[in-house]
Amino acid sequence: MLKGVHHVTYIVEDVPKVVDFLEQSFGLKPVDVIDNPKRGLKEAYFKIGPTIVDFFQPMHDSADFAQFLKEKGPGISHVGWQVEDIDGVADRLVTQGVKTRDGRRGTVSPHGYKTLSIDPANAAGFLFQMAEGELQH
Repeated sequence: MLKGVHHVTYIVEDVPKVVDFLEQSFGLKPVDVIDNPKRGLKEAYFKIGPTIVDFFQPMHDSADFAQFLKEKGPGISHVGWQVEDIDGVADRLVTQGVKTRDGRRGTVSPHGYKTLSIDPANAAGFLFQMAEGELQH
């Protein structure tokens, strides 16, 4: 069912600083850097081989991931695992009694791929996410 790593999401204090570090140190250029006021995030997306690596910077205390950054500091929020037929996976998991954050259908990310997050209470206490589709920019 799991085909590989789709994406890795880091929570950071300074997206421009991360972008500069990756460009200067490794010659990596972001696929996209955006301000996402709806989520209160500054976001940078890189494509490294087949894997998306994204960096999120909360822009205020009530932004997505602000509590994560406050409690844990910068670090990996989650890994998104590549699957095929994410809606079928969701149906199977929900039928088995697994609680998801997204119900029986995944959520379409701002960059066009679909995600499905399992409630941490059902995943040994951590955010377990699956993803399907390509990064659109």
